[in-house]
Amino acid sequence: GDYIDTMLPLPKKRTNTNVLPKKNKAEVTKNEPKKDKLKGSASFRKPLDQLKTDFSRSEPFEKNFWLGEEGEEEPSEELKAARKEIGVLVKGNLKMCPAPVTTVQNTALPSTFAKVCAAHGVTKPSPVQMQCWPPALCGANVLGIAPTGSGKTLAFCLPIVPHVEAHLEEQKKILAKRKFTPPTGKTISPVALVLVPTRELALQVVSVLKPMKRLCGITSGAVYG
Repeated sequence: GDYIDTMLPLPKKRTNTNVLPKKNKAEVTKNEPKKDKLKGSASFRKPLDQLKTDFSRSEPFEKNFWLGEEGEEEPSEELKAARKEIGVLVKGNLKMCPAPVTTVQNTALPSTFAKVCAAHGVTKPSPVQMQCWPPALCGANVLGIAPTGSGKTLAFCLPIVPHVEAHLEEQKKILAKRKFTPPTGKTISPVALVLVPTRELALQVVSVLKPMKRLCGITSGAVYG
């Protein structure tokens, strides 16, 4: 017989009334807050340009610990000859760059300098130390360029000491007003930060600063990854 293909109507697709319509990607990005991948919560962080600190109410602090004469804007022939003799070339704000010191017992230097140098067996400062110490103690920004093994670590580490000691004294006064006494030999937070590019240099800086714990009560540590 004949074959008859009958087209039966398909059953209607059932719709789930509880399912909400899908949002497109643009709507989700626009309307919903971003999720913090680390915390799994909504992130409401401010842009970097809005994270500004107002230092206008901060109390001034001492930056000048140099006890000698200030620098000369127009160096005398004698000063030029002294710098030429030790092989030092100075550029920048000469008013903030006093004459180089020639001994660690110089009265313009804090007494700590001679003690720390004696602990390291240094009897006479190197050229980079002679010229870097005075402006660093004046609170100036110093960029010292010298070859390896010329004593740069002591050149920038020793001026840290009077700054740290002055900060600790000021901190004691503030804590005394708040009637809070920290444990003996402890401070609330780090005072000075030295940044170096390698782990070996970080350990070298700590080894140079190690005698300061015995001589000045200043503890140092290296943090590296």
